[in-house]
Amino acid sequence: MRMAVLSLTLLLTTNLMAQELQPFVYAGLGVSEYVHQGSGEASWKLGGGTDWQFHKHWGVRPMLELTRKGADELLLSNYREHTWYTRMYYVEMPVVAYYTGRLSKAWTIQAGAGPYAAYGLWGKMHIFHGDESYHVFGSEMDFKRFDYGYQLMAQVRKNHWAFSFTAERGFVKLTDKFYKASPYNRVFHINAMYYF
Repeated sequence: MRMAVLSLTLLLTTNLMAQELQPFVYAGLGVSEYVHQGSGEASWKLGGGTDWQFHKHWGVRPMLELTRKGADELLLSNYREHTWYTRMYYVEMPVVAYYTGRLSKAWTIQAGAGPYAAYGLWGKMHIFHGDESYHVFGSEMDFKRFDYGYQLMAQVRKNHWAFSFTAERGFVKLTDKFYKASPYNRVFHINAMYYF
């Protein structure tokens, strides 16, 4: 019995090590907004990850990134007559399950989806016409630091280079201090990626 368990463990470990791991780095530009409230604010992200291709067509992609999110023109209950914007910086970890299709020997396409979790590092709210600013993750605005949601991804790749489109939707209501607002993060990015 012990020999069978040892053999199975060795087989699984060898099989796991034989799977293709493809590390990469990426940078993305896009737009961030709050669902049902506010207009778009410029967004960016920088990060890295790896593709774990455990099947001819299927794989999993864990990533770690620094990203900026926010929105413009949200109305706060105490500042209804002012235009303002927020900029928040998160460390984020998406994990995407994806399907790979081969267009030719050099070109592949991928599509996938998966959850993400994010933690707010710092951020500010700026109010126009008053030169006022507030820390969003402190007691002044009481934004929630932790956010989670889902990410959708589509990608085209040739050899070491790839370009992808990602869309994210958060599930956490960031604060209760807005007037008639539902501030959930929503972000769209176009990303350039380099595989090692």
